[in-house]
Amino acid sequence: MNGVADINLIVGMLQNVPLFASLTSEQLRSIAGPAELHTIKAKTLLIRQGTVATKLYVVIQGQIRVSELTVAGHEVVHRFIGSGAMLGGMAAVGGLTYLITARAMCESRLLAWGTVTLQRIMECQPQVALNAMRLMVARIEELQERCVALATQKVRQRVAQTILRLTEQNGCRVSDGILLNMRLSRQDLAEMTGTTLYTASRLLNQWQRKKIISLERRKILVRKPHDLVGIAEAGGLHDQDD
Repeated sequence: MNGVADINLIVGMLQNVPLFASLTSEQLRSIAGPAELHTIKAKTLLIRQGTVATKLYVVIQGQIRVSELTVAGHEVVHRFIGSGAMLGGMAAVGGLTYLITARAMCESRLLAWGTVTLQRIMECQPQVALNAMRLMVARIEELQERCVALATQKVRQRVAQTILRLTEQNGCRVSDGILLNMRLSRQDLAEMTGTTLYTASRLLNQWQRKKIISLERRKILVRKPHDLVGIAEAGGLHDQDD
């Protein structure tokens, strides 16, 4: 599944990764040397919740589904990540366990570093540790915003915001709108927004009737981004309470 890749190839991959921002080419080469390049098929389990965190991953290409298993045994989807995203940051500390499960949505390429290597990199390149802290703070802020949204916003606002966020991360502009370039089930969307499958489906069907979005083969095409933004900001265009 993996192998030591050509250093020049890896340096090219690292140049646009936020974890390694503000590093020189020479510094990137020192980080690329011990990197492992993983190419995994769709549905491959990359990280299992509860196992010892031994590697940090950076997604180079593809999409990874990040979820958590509750005490009751129910899997809850947290997010989907793509190129440039960091995964498994717990490995940098050593002795901790992964808090999430990660599975490839499609064929994906990732770079990985083990705990000892990571700690050595951060000692030699403090900028990497600083970048990692910034990424973790950004993630904490995102989680705080989602907690506030759960307490204060209508379901339709949360669903609209999630679709907009995903289109920013994984969308591509086409002739009749913005296509969310990933397969997203209605159950996934419901879990990400703290609602039921029934409510998420009802909202999607309502927006499709109003031609705000189109639904085809588990992909969402946003036809009227402005209308979706209006729903996200004010909860408009509703026929009944959520």
